[in-house]
Amino acid sequence: MKKIMILLALVHAANINITIAQSDYYWSAGKKHFLQEMPNSYIVKFNDTISIQQIKSNIKNRNIMLYEIKDMLGIAYLPSGSHLTIKEINSFPEFQNVMPAYNFDNLPFYLTGEMLI
Repeated sequence: MKKIMILLALVHAANINITIAQSDYYWSAGKKHFLQEMPNSYIVKFNDTISIQQIKSNIKNRNIMLYEIKDMLGIAYLPSGSHLTIKEINSFPEFQNVMPAYNFDNLPFYLTGEMLI
């Protein structure tokens, strides 16, 4: 029984470390800033072989609100209770890439993958 309790304690401790290690963050001004995903909100890169008007029409039919940002980027809002996953949305031919949107002062924020030094 003692061995089982120790094993459970180790598994629990490992799960806590894994959860903490998977948090999204960025560094700025020497500080680590943790990010909170915006539920049902995604930054999307449009497929440049399809017109923006056609993309908007197709996506509207899927009950997704879509707003253009700039340079073939937009933000897609899914209705509350939607069960679409990021993988499913990424498979739509209208999008080249789909990324999670994060909350930054109540505004959508996304990671560009760029590093400034």
